[in-house]
Amino acid sequence: MSRGGSPVNLSEELMATSNKILRRVAFGDGGGEESIEAGKVLDETQKLLGGFFVADYMPWLGWLDALRGLRRRLERNFHELDEFYEKVIDDHLSKRGADASKGEDFVDVLLRLHGDPAYQSTFNCRDQIKGILTDMFIAGTDTAAATVEWTMTELVRHPDILAKAQKEVRGAVVGKDIVRESDLPRLKYLKQVIRESMRVHPPVPLLVPRETIEPCTVYGCEIPARTRVFVNAKAIGQDPDAWGPDAARFVPERHEEIADLSDHKPWHDSFSLVPFGVGRRSCPGVHFANSVVELLLANLLFCFDWRAPHGEVDLEQETGMTVHRKNPLVLVAERRGV
Repeated sequence: MSRGGSPVNLSEELMATSNKILRRVAFGDGGGEESIEAGKVLDETQKLLGGFFVADYMPWLGWLDALRGLRRRLERNFHELDEFYEKVIDDHLSKRGADASKGEDFVDVLLRLHGDPAYQSTFNCRDQIKGILTDMFIAGTDTAAATVEWTMTELVRHPDILAKAQKEVRGAVVGKDIVRESDLPRLKYLKQVIRESMRVHPPVPLLVPRETIEPCTVYGCEIPARTRVFVNAKAIGQDPDAWGPDAARFVPERHEEIADLSDHKPWHDSFSLVPFGVGRRSCPGVHFANSVVELLLANLLFCFDWRAPHGEVDLEQETGMTVHRKNPLVLVAERRGV
């Protein structure tokens, strides 16, 4: 990249980086041709999960999914995913103990639990390991990339906030080429920016579906037992009753008091900001996700100056389980002056 600045398709780069981080953590995957093939299979899995299947809403019309070719795609993807996981597990079993200096990745941990009699009820077969790995990728890759993508969108639209965030990052990280995880606790304003981004643009607007165990009443509405319930995190995050008349504006300072308390403060402390869900079904990877998002964003702000090539960026979004920008985020990046 030239010092004068070059246009960068940041959406594409963020997705590739997020995928690589997850594969490295889960499989110890260092890249290469197999990594590219794995990425294609997982991309197809994400597309199918976010796709519209008629049978999910009207089971008696499920034949329409077959007619549209979705059934065939789903079955092909399942077999490809299963073959990929089988190879990953077999490779880890064959290499077990060969080089202990590299440490364990996520598959190693799951295999170790699989072999422990104390965990036989939870990890008694490979299918359970495969299911956990799929959950990790679907929940972690797309959402992390979308969060940074929307945060950068808002920062470029608000140059004063961008300048303030960059000043904090560059002032806190001195004498280094990049921001490291140990630097993150000092970046208080960056955390406020990310919180505000997830309030205005939650990567998953509708949380994981719930089902009521018993009849209940919510704001006067009678909800029978065994009713499927969707929680609209986006509507909660932009509710004027919770956030004031300026709820639609991007104002990181509104989180100043919360962000200063503790790095481990629950996201849903007041139930007015719930991007990771609430209760027993809240996201178990919240701390990992926060670290990935903060580290990616901090390094983007530390290493480069950013601007929109045409002076502004749009806020159009596409429909899906994870909400990305409709158009790729293309920005001009200039290397930070030494």
